Amino acid sequence: MTVDLRKDAADVRTMLERRTAQFLSKSPGETVSGIELGYSYHQGWVVAFFDTRPQHEIDGEWTAFDERNLLYRPHWQAAADVMRRGVTFILPDGRRFDAPPDIPESDFAGVYGQMLADVLVAADAQGVFAALPKRQPCQFDVEEFDGAWAWMK
Repeated sequence: MTVDLRKDAADVRTMLERRTAQFLSKSPGETVSGIELGYSYHQGWVVAFFDTRPQHEIDGEWTAFDERNLLYRPHWQAAADVMRRGVTFILPDGRRFDAPPDIPESDFAGVYGQMLADVLVAADAQGVFAALPKRQPCQFDVEEFDGAWAWMK
């Protein structure tokens, strides 16, 4: 099976733009202490979470998400189902990565997680979050739902 992360990266970027606009319209005056992407490659979804607590913490708060905000990725779930037979990924830069059948779960989850982290950092650098009132520092996180992979900036 082949998973092309180029389209996923573009779709996640679009989701971040949409969720940022929604947050700004539904939560005027709220200050953001953290922007987090949560995901489950087993269940095939991604969610963006804007933490408005005074201090962002990596404590699973994002897992109380509204399912209407999920970006579904059913091909991730399909890849998880066959990961022990080997999966080929087309990375966002076009390179190919052949995940071996014995790949550790954290490395498999990390293929998705690194793509999400790269999209999050690029979105910030390109001004997607510029209109958000942010506490300083505003933390950026990516976390796999079952704890298989995490990243923070």
